[in-house]
Amino acid sequence: MKEDLRETIALVLVAASMVFVGFQIQQSNVQARAAAYQELGIAVSEYHQNISPLEEALELEALQGELILAWTMDDWSVYSRLRIASLRLAETLHSQVDQGLLPAEAVEELGYGVVVAGWLRSPAQVCLWSNMASWVSPPLRRRVEELPPAERAECPTGSTPDFASLDRNTTPRPTAN
Repeated sequence: MKEDLRETIALVLVAASMVFVGFQIQQSNVQARAAAYQELGIAVSEYHQNISPLEEALELEALQGELILAWTMDDWSVYSRLRIASLRLAETLHSQVDQGLLPAEAVEELGYGVVVAGWLRSPAQVCLWSNMASWVSPPLRRRVEELPPAERAECPTGSTPDFASLDRNTTPRPTAN
């Protein structure tokens, strides 16, 4: 009888410890998810806070094909760096979703659903995509390229800008001080 009582108590203690471990794992997952949201939120905020007036102007011009025809090599260089940074943020976010660290809703909540889905709606981004596509992970590349061809913008320059042939002597844009 004493032996049965000891086994029963041991079984109850093992079950209680398993419940405790399960609770700890759940709490750890919640904390990791919160940290991931916080880190990405900070990165996205810093990205947007650090955009210069020139970069902001290029972002707006990028949507209008006729305006990017006048871009200098420096304009394309600045714009491509912006797009690479944006892709890296999107890639980090999508990677964390794919790994189960963040829920799928995080893409929309952090504003990157539109960024990725609409990537090929911008004439300037279409011009850069043929080179940049190989710089991102295959899952992100597939997400960007899910946009039906009929909805994609066209690159008015005909192809990725040839940085070597762009005019280096163009008067630089004025920058805000």
